[in-house]
Amino acid sequence: MKATRFVEKRLTKAERIAFELIIPNLLDLLEKEDIHFDLPNRDGLLRLEECKMSKFCLDQIYKHQSPILYSLEAFIGKVDFNKLKKHLSGGSMFCSPSSTTAYLMNVSEWDERAERYLVNALKNGQKNGENGGVACTYPNTTFELTGVLFLI
Repeated sequence: MKATRFVEKRLTKAERIAFELIIPNLLDLLEKEDIHFDLPNRDGLLRLEECKMSKFCLDQIYKHQSPILYSLEAFIGKVDFNKLKKHLSGGSMFCSPSSTTAYLMNVSEWDERAERYLVNALKNGQKNGENGGVACTYPNTTFELTGVLFLI
């Protein structure tokens, strides 16, 4: 119950990169577990997701490193996570604890590097003032550098 209230509160404050891809997929996964959320403007969010998804080919995720690796939780059930192992860098998927967690939860063979990255992110990447929270990127310096490189 406490987790459901937390998610309901956070759904109205989507501040994350690619939220329009992540939130609909997470809602679908929760609904498969018979957990339903009444999200304001869900239809608008689904239209936005459809528009964004139409702009890229998911098969490209296996071939090239791309910023989409930062948002793998949007592709649970849509891509083969076993084919993404080559994109791990320092144990992470694009310096994203949530994306790395999605990878680790959906790959068929446990990945020690990804686990070590997540343990380190939990230990060292907590946001100030939030008990148990983890920054959306860890380490931040690596993410900022790669973001600039992809813009060039």
